[in-house]
Amino acid sequence: MEMTNKQKESLNKAVLEYLRSAGFTKTVETFQEEALVDPDPKSAGLLEKKWTSVLRLQKKIMELESKVTQLQEEVDKGGGGAAKKQNGENIPPAALFHPLFNILASASEDATIMLWDYETGEFDRTLKGHTLAVQDIAFDQAGKFLASCSADLSVKLWDLSSWKCVKTLQGHDHNVSAVVFTPTGDHIISASRDKTVKVWEVSTGYCIKTLQHDEWVKRVLTSEDGTTVVTASYDQTIRTWDLAKGECTGVYRGHDHVIESIALSPATTPSLTQDSEADSNGNHRTRNARTRTKAGNKGGAGAYIASGSRDKTIRIWDTQTQQEVMTLRPRGRLQSRQVGHDNWVRTVLFHPNGKLLISVSDDKSIMIWDLVQRRCIKTIHEAHPHFVSCADWNKRYPLLATGGVDNTVKVWPAT
Repeated sequence: MEMTNKQKESLNKAVLEYLRSAGFTKTVETFQEEALVDPDPKSAGLLEKKWTSVLRLQKKIMELESKVTQLQEEVDKGGGGAAKKQNGENIPPAALFHPLFNILASASEDATIMLWDYETGEFDRTLKGHTLAVQDIAFDQAGKFLASCSADLSVKLWDLSSWKCVKTLQGHDHNVSAVVFTPTGDHIISASRDKTVKVWEVSTGYCIKTLQHDEWVKRVLTSEDGTTVVTASYDQTIRTWDLAKGECTGVYRGHDHVIESIALSPATTPSLTQDSEADSNGNHRTRNARTRTKAGNKGGAGAYIASGSRDKTIRIWDTQTQQEVMTLRPRGRLQSRQVGHDNWVRTVLFHPNGKLLISVSDDKSIMIWDLVQRRCIKTIHEAHPHFVSCADWNKRYPLLATGGVDNTVKVWPAT
């Protein structure tokens, strides 16, 4: 099978980093000149990881061959899923791709974190340390650490080179529902049912800042430059914060129920602010293609916030004007199928191209929305036989992971 140009570039970078670490100076110079590739510290150790995986896979060839039929049946039954991983008898509240390696991590209600090789579908290992359900997980951008938060009131930091917990962060007074690294990896930010968001210093494990909501804080994320924190709460608001000052810079209101998920637009997102009017169902219809330039956002990283709620809607917010620019909601029926989710929206994700949004819901479906056209362009019905609880987009390959109340995590080819 021929590799894509992107895969060739990744391989060349990994080979270059291996040659550099092995001290082959002359070979490095020659290879770098002929392959036309620059050093990339993020690729360090990647070739060794791949080689170890190959050796391990060679030992499992016979076992994998015997499972081909079984796996194919699971793929067919999954309605297009590339693979299905059984998560024991526990619902995965979160599933997350590693930023560099072929690792998929899933949080579990049995207080563990399960790690999988998503290329082969093979279970790799379990991380144990929490005493109650693990609610959320996050990798740092370098892929060296994993943070987890739990109903046991703690946040844990795991070193992925040793697969051991190296720090336990304690300070929340209730269930810790979400966790994220800042882009530099120097801080961890956690959200809790105790109505607070805490900022932790990774090097010391100390809480250096606390932000206050009016109700349970369900979700937290950071902007690409790490200057802004975005939170979502049971108080039906989204709030933006200046991380350095610890001050609230914006409050977004419009949802009629708990906000389950938020996402920030990537740098590729175009302007989504258009002249529009609401129809009788409350849905926004574009009057014309002319984009507002005076008040509207020009797009880009962090230009928009997407939110999914128990009110069954997805809303897109302009961070410049702090106004809602569109609502994606059930809008009647088309060919006997409802357009829009008809149950709680659990996760929203921006596609890397910035023009599409992926959402999953308790209605068992995955929906793909064209934000420029403001409509759903694809729906996977019965993606899981029960509620779809979480989703994550792979930043290296066109793959989508979803977790469901059926105790499975599925990987879907997003082509």
